[in-house]
Amino acid sequence: MEFQEYTEKNISHKLISGICFIIVMCVALKITTNISNGKLTWNCENPILGSYLYLLLGFVVMYFFSSIIVENGYDNNTIAFIASIIMVFVLTFFLITMPPQNFASKHILWFAYLFCLSMMLIPSQLNQNTVIKTLVISVGIFLTLSVFANLFKDFIPMSWERQLIYVLIGIIIVSIISAVFYSNSKMIFTYISIISIIVFGLFILIDTRKLEMIDCNNPDYINNTINLLLDSINIFVNVYSLNNN
Repeated sequence: MEFQEYTEKNISHKLISGICFIIVMCVALKITTNISNGKLTWNCENPILGSYLYLLLGFVVMYFFSSIIVENGYDNNTIAFIASIIMVFVLTFFLITMPPQNFASKHILWFAYLFCLSMMLIPSQLNQNTVIKTLVISVGIFLTLSVFANLFKDFIPMSWERQLIYVLIGIIIVSIISAVFYSNSKMIFTYISIISIIVFGLFILIDTRKLEMIDCNNPDYINNTINLLLDSINIFVNVYSLNNN
């Protein structure tokens, strides 16, 4: 009985995410592309809207992949997790360097990238009630910061980015040291999560401003949204960590 309920529930997740994927993908392609000589190419008629649509599409695709991963019994597989981390770095390099003119190849690579990110989140290990609460908080943070970045862009110096990268490197080093020597100290990881949320919140402000700097001579909505996607995922992960303590 429990297996049947689990299967039906997961099928509904896949169905919902699949329908959302089709709808968002169609809207995104309608707004961001033109057909030239029988080929799809990106346009720059609505660059901000197009970027947000691709960001939304990224989350919908990850939701769909997560449903598939859970259905196939992915359960904290260390080898798969490490392989996913390596592949994320490799695919990030190829995504950034691949010309936007390679429309189909870039999208296939992007979907592979999103699949690896979904594997890294280990969805089968997440508490559903905590996930819903975390999702609401994370979406609220993202929307608030996005609105602020668009309304008060003059108050967001782009020079912050370099300093934030240094802080992020420091957080990573402290996290590794804490995991090795202070793995039982919840207080340390609570502080790390709070600081990480602040740092990635500031990254969202900066990366939102970058959307206005899109090169309309050579638009690339996938590359434009990668940073915002990663910012949002890190916000989610750290908010989840706080809620789960």
